[in-house]
Amino acid sequence: MRLLLPAAALALTTICLQSGGPGAGVLPVVRAQGARTVAVISDLHLGVGMDPATRQWHPAEDFRWGDALKSFLRQADETGRGATDLVIDGDAFELLTSLLPGCRPENPRAGCTEAEALARLDRVLAAHAGEVADIGAFAKNGDNRVVFVPGDHDAALLFPSVAARVVAAVAAPGRVSVPAKGYWLSADGSVYAEHGHQVANDPYRFEAWPEPFVRAGGATRLERTWGEALIQDIYDRHESAYPILDNVAEEGGGVKYLASADPTAITGAQLGPLLKFFLSRHAWQQFRPELDGGDVEPPLWDLAAIRKAGKTFLFESLPADDRLRERVERAVKEDGFAVGLDELSDAQIVAVCDYRAAVRRSRRRLERSFTQLISAGPPGAECPRLPDTRGPAFEYFLGSRDAQTTAHLAAVRATLAKDGRQTDNLKVVVFGHRHLPDEGFVPVKGAAAPLVLNAGAWQRTVTPFQLNDVATARMWSDADVLRRLTPEDLPACYGVVWIQPPAAPRFRFWRGNGTWGNLPRDAGGFATACTGGGP
Repeated sequence: MRLLLPAAALALTTICLQSGGPGAGVLPVVRAQGARTVAVISDLHLGVGMDPATRQWHPAEDFRWGDALKSFLRQADETGRGATDLVIDGDAFELLTSLLPGCRPENPRAGCTEAEALARLDRVLAAHAGEVADIGAFAKNGDNRVVFVPGDHDAALLFPSVAARVVAAVAAPGRVSVPAKGYWLSADGSVYAEHGHQVANDPYRFEAWPEPFVRAGGATRLERTWGEALIQDIYDRHESAYPILDNVAEEGGGVKYLASADPTAITGAQLGPLLKFFLSRHAWQQFRPELDGGDVEPPLWDLAAIRKAGKTFLFESLPADDRLRERVERAVKEDGFAVGLDELSDAQIVAVCDYRAAVRRSRRRLERSFTQLISAGPPGAECPRLPDTRGPAFEYFLGSRDAQTTAHLAAVRATLAKDGRQTDNLKVVVFGHRHLPDEGFVPVKGAAAPLVLNAGAWQRTVTPFQLNDVATARMWSDADVLRRLTPEDLPACYGVVWIQPPAAPRFRFWRGNGTWGNLPRDAGGFATACTGGGP
């Protein structure tokens, strides 16, 4: 929904939302006389480029969409009238996957040195010289600005020489920056952007961000998070055979297809960490929050009973048709599963139970999900509740999402205050990282702000829901899906959070044909993935 108002002094205005839950009924609108347009994109993953021998894209290259980027930059410049802040909200550069050696010392927690990271970046800049030049041309026009926020795949931007090399390559003096603090805040303090990997319990979280470094072998190196060590090694071994392995949203989702397509690809030792990885990364945006409106409260789960049940809780927390469920269940029953409930905090268990309940409700109501679940399947069982929170008055299952986001925003405000930045005017918060867009929610009940959105990914991704439709129509196995689809086959939908006062901030898709699209629900297959329309 869009609201057009006359320009006025900076103020917070509200409009009606169709969704419910905390903050329902209001949407913040950033309004300012002469305010700048802000476009936030994320997760381009500019990488290794083409194979010089074949002149074909290397299977590990995810960014093949230079023409679409160029048309988007032109649109952002024209619509913003030369006064646009383009915030590339992390993972602009793919510096974890590389054809160059190095970055793997004996210490499993350590990655690239500054020199190794710089060599990887130089290869990326050469492979994508056209895209870098297009970004530079945008930055030099009018009063446009470009910000490269460091992410987990390009955390090396926090090495000074690596950041300086990016700024020099874009070649728009005074118009390009790499924030050493790891985040971007608009000049008026109303819009905040960070990549999103620093949220509590994220597998890609660095211990000392924005200084993601460790000492190993007498050198300062990037820290390797446990998520990177687990997932990236799988990508590096298998992406040449399965080109869309890391294009399944949300990030990491392709590994479940790999486990089904090639049972030998995932070792028994990796199974426990993989389950922990997925149980810490729930796709809340796939559920319909408007069904949780009114005065409905979250249930309280019986943590004592859950912990007493032991490892059974782990495999029961995967839907019965999840591609890892059978293998995890077998390993638990054969006492061959190393991960236990002692590795999960009470808050993590509550989040798992909230997610299980949301999945159960979604499937019982036969809702078609546009993201992580196929359109049909057994509803599964809830976790046991405390007796006084049983019944329809306790059917709000997004409480864990809200609590986690609220806690992170409190940490954000503390960081801003420490850095001497404005904290009392925050209206919009934007993340990337998950490769899965979020149209926005307000995590504080009854509040008007901040609105939290996710920019998804500025590359071609596909959801399990879409893959299931395609596989069913073509009678393909999971192995066929991974082997036969290429990134070029996936929907040409590039995520953008667009903030153009006085209109409300919103998520949009830039389509490959040069037009805007929205995020439709219940869109099966690829053809309708971003055909929701929109000016």
